[in-house]
Amino acid sequence: MFVQWNRTLAIGVPKVDNEHKHLVDVLNAFYRAFQAGVAREKVFAVLNMLLRYAEIHFRNEEALMEAANYPELQEHRKEHERLIEEVFDLNARCEVGKTEITFETMEFLKHWLLDHILAEDKKLRDYFEQRGIPPGWES
Repeated sequence: MFVQWNRTLAIGVPKVDNEHKHLVDVLNAFYRAFQAGVAREKVFAVLNMLLRYAEIHFRNEEALMEAANYPELQEHRKEHERLIEEVFDLNARCEVGKTEITFETMEFLKHWLLDHILAEDKKLRDYFEQRGIPPGWES
């Protein structure tokens, strides 16, 4: 397993935690496809799935932050936009052959996901521990 889900990645909001788990699962699927040397098209299909799900997750997370009146929403939204741009750029470079999917690419994606959860999303956990989870997001 490339990335192992564990409690340190949880922010305490079940919907968000489940989406983070799914992102980890998709990243692991991408890594397995990469390791197995499957056809390039299938590897890109999984990368696109990761990207699309990340976009959905980011929108959901931003809706949660809006519901909670999270004071750092705009900064967090900009971080989401930057992360999506990075992966879109990586995907575009790979598709035209300027960049190959390598172990370094996999490490980049792992850090792309984990660094965001462990740094930015952990601020959300701290905020919710102080103020509570907004109504409708508890389960």
